[in-house]
Amino acid sequence: MAKKLMILAIVLVMGAGAAGAIEYAPGTLVFNIGTGLNFSTPKLEVIVSGGSSPVTSGESVYAPGGLVSLEWFKGRMSYGVETGFLYAGYDFFGDTFSVMAIPVMFRFGWHPKFIKAKNLDVYLLGKVGITIGSIGGNLGDLCDTSPWGISGGGSIGAKYFFTQTIGLFLEGGFNAYRVNAQITEPGIEYTLSTNIDNYVTLGVSIKTK
Repeated sequence: MAKKLMILAIVLVMGAGAAGAIEYAPGTLVFNIGTGLNFSTPKLEVIVSGGSSPVTSGESVYAPGGLVSLEWFKGRMSYGVETGFLYAGYDFFGDTFSVMAIPVMFRFGWHPKFIKAKNLDVYLLGKVGITIGSIGGNLGDLCDTSPWGISGGGSIGAKYFFTQTIGLFLEGGFNAYRVNAQITEPGIEYTLSTNIDNYVTLGVSIKTK
């Protein structure tokens, strides 16, 4: 299902790309708020100190996350920041716990100029940053350090503005959010690594000019 939605999003924005790209005035700001349409089932990796092989265990339930971003435009490039809220819940060998995460990402976009179109923007997007997390439940008190991880991804996207300021955006690609936590229990130390992947994001865009 994840691959089908991602392919559909890419086909739609590539088809739209033939129509052209919107013109942004220098210094234009665009605020985006959306939600992931297709998050993968979060993966839980357990790496035990001493060199043992990673294992994955436990069922996970995921609540869809929300993402917000702010972009600044100069020429055909955009620069911005993105944050939001992500959640994953696990039952790990009888220990129930949750991972709440806030990504802090830098966004770099290229908005190539095809045939001119008044209301359409087609772009390529890269992201890199960190995800700061919090472990709740039985394992939360066993964390040695604050959970966090390096995150990033890339997408192809399209924005269509219905007015001078309001539009919709659709982005399809791969975005990976990682949260690692060091856990110490009697006689054992290990790393819990939560992997949350999103393939399609849909939302509203608001621009200043």
